[in-house]
Amino acid sequence: MSTQYRKIAAGRIDRVGDDFVLLRDDQPAAFTLSDSGAVLWEALDHFHRAEELESLLVEARPGLAAEGARAEVRQFLGSLVDHGLVAGQRVRRVRKKDDIVTELVGNDLIVLSRSNRKVHLLNDSGALLWEALEQFPDSAALQGLLADAWPDKSADEVAEIVRSFLDQLAGLGLIEDRGD
Repeated sequence: MSTQYRKIAAGRIDRVGDDFVLLRDDQPAAFTLSDSGAVLWEALDHFHRAEELESLLVEARPGLAAEGARAEVRQFLGSLVDHGLVAGQRVRRVRKKDDIVTELVGNDLIVLSRSNRKVHLLNDSGALLWEALEQFPDSAALQGLLADAWPDKSADEVAEIVRSFLDQLAGLGLIEDRGD
């Protein structure tokens, strides 16, 4: 599992003299950022994994070693999490097992595991999520899909639905966690 970071509070960066200042939109708070911190804050709109931010920082500052970038990004993200600007979320990457056969019957999906010779029935919601695993093979992507489909549900509710669904599929032997 890896961790993805997302902004949970809005803010804007202003230059004050030689410094960058991150001003929160939701409360009267401000934080001084380094040049790298300003770049990383903006990059969080597009890059959500610490490893991606580290690579970006190494590219932006060619003399910076990978270990230095890792330490700087971890400190930066930790500070943002502590100040309630960013949330980290563990991302579970899964894949369907190779020995699975499926057949759609009405709105339900019949799933046969050849290895344990068991048949499982997924309702229409389960069938939709099962098929979505082809394009969205991790918990964060599935949560994004469901959040769009169910705008009335909170992010916590959607996260719990996805976690429970993936746990049930793993318990039935239909998926396995990927090691990447």
